[in-house]
Amino acid sequence: MSDPLDRKKRLLEQQLAYARKAAETLEYSWNKITPDKIDEHDQETQETLEAMTARFARLEDILVKKVFRAVAAYELSDCERLIDVLNLMEKLGLIDEVEQWIEFKDLRNLIVHEYELDNLAAIHRKVYQSTPALVDSVGRVAAYASGD
Repeated sequence: MSDPLDRKKRLLEQQLAYARKAAETLEYSWNKITPDKIDEHDQETQETLEAMTARFARLEDILVKKVFRAVAAYELSDCERLIDVLNLMEKLGLIDEVEQWIEFKDLRNLIVHEYELDNLAAIHRKVYQSTPALVDSVGRVAAYASGD
C-alpha cells in the first residue's frame, strides 16, 4: 500500500500538469495581444480576447479548485473555505496577496456568468493585466511541488 502523503503528492502533480497546460494556452493568447489592441473591434482581435478571457477563467478555476486544494491536502491542512486555502497559499509563498486572488475569483465569475457584456473592454484589460500573476503562481506551485 502506498503512503497517504505520496498519494496526495501524486494528486498535486496531476493537478499541476493540468494547470501547466492551461497556463500555456493562456500565455499563447496573451502574447497575441497588446494593451493598445484591447479596444479594437476587428473579428480576429475579438476572437483572441475571447479566448484569452476564457483561458484565464479556466486557469483560475483549476488553480483555486484543484491545485491549491491539492496543496492544502498535501500540507495536511483542514482548509474547507476558499479564504482559508488562499491564506495558506499566501503563507507558503505560492501567491502574493489573498486580496488579489479574491479579485481574480470575482473576475472569473464575471467572465463565466457574462454579467458585464456592456463593458467587455474593461474585463479584457483586467484579464490582460492579471494574467502574469496567475501564470506566475503555476511556476511557484511547480517549485513547491519539486521541493525547490
